Amino acid sequence: MHLTLHYLGESDVARMSSALSRLETPAFAMDLRGVGKFASPDGSVTLWAAVVPSPKLLAFHLLTATALAREGFVPEARPYTPHVTVARYGPGAGGEGVDRFLSGHADFALLGLQVTEFGLYSSTFVDGAPSYRREQSFRLS
Repeated sequence: MHLTLHYLGESDVARMSSALSRLETPAFAMDLRGVGKFASPDGSVTLWAAVVPSPKLLAFHLLTATALAREGFVPEARPYTPHVTVARYGPGAGGEGVDRFLSGHADFALLGLQVTEFGLYSSTFVDGAPSYRREQSFRLS
C-alpha cells in the first residue's frame, strides 16, 4: 500500500533524492476515512482508502513539490486527491468482490497514523502489473 505525493515519471533518481533529502519538516498524523475505486478504460479497477486532506498533509505535499520543482519537476495541474492504494484488479477481474469490499468497508476509518518518514520509489511493470522499489527513505523531524 502507498500514498503517492507526486508522480515523477521518468526522472533522475539521484537529483530527486538530493532535493528531497534537504527537506526539514516535522512528523505529523493523518487519518484514513472511507474507501472507493477508480475504474480504468481497459476494465482494470484500483481500490483505495481515502486520506483526509489535513492542512499538515497538504503543506507537506506543497513542500515536496517545491523542492522537486527546483530540479525541473512540473507538478500535475489537477487537484491533489490523497488516497492509499489498497489493491488492483486486472481487466475482468474483481467483479462482485470489488462491490463486496466497497459495501463491507464503507465505514472504514483508521485515525492518527503517524507519518515519520517518506520514500522515493521507482516502478516497473512485471507481467503487466506495477512493481515498486524504494530507492531512498527520508525521516521527518
